[in-house]
Amino acid sequence: MWADYSYPEQPTMVVWYGFESRPIGPARPLVKVVHKLEASFSVVVLFRKEHVEQVNGFPTVYWGWGYEDTKMQFRLAAAGLKVEHRKGTFTPSRPQERGLCRAQHANAREHKKHAVLNSRFAADGQRGARGKPMGLSSSTFTVSNRRAIKLPSETQAER
Repeated sequence: MWADYSYPEQPTMVVWYGFESRPIGPARPLVKVVHKLEASFSVVVLFRKEHVEQVNGFPTVYWGWGYEDTKMQFRLAAAGLKVEHRKGTFTPSRPQERGLCRAQHANAREHKKHAVLNSRFAADGQRGARGKPMGLSSSTFTVSNRRAIKLPSETQAER
């Protein structure tokens, strides 16, 4: 796999090849999941710290895959931030894990998640205690442990 992870000027999706069109599964190689890459926002996205802060980060009210990305895309657009795209490679997960049944239609769980997305987007997300949509401003955490990690040397990273 390869991708350009250099510092972005705008939020930037960095995968392309392997994401645009792929079989839904080994048993049905002719049925494909197809994405319009220029409109896509998922997989690997680079952000500048100030952009994440400007849009209050990712929403904290979704579960599973996908709709947190969609909501973040809405937040970026509302803030006037343009999503850019860089070429890279992608190894897909099995579509059944993404909420699709074999015919490439959403399963019942996926329909429920989509309904939650639509209701929360219409209400501009669940608002937190500070009156902002849930995200960075409504998140709390406690650091329970810290430890150093050893990074590979340049020679090992080039292999």
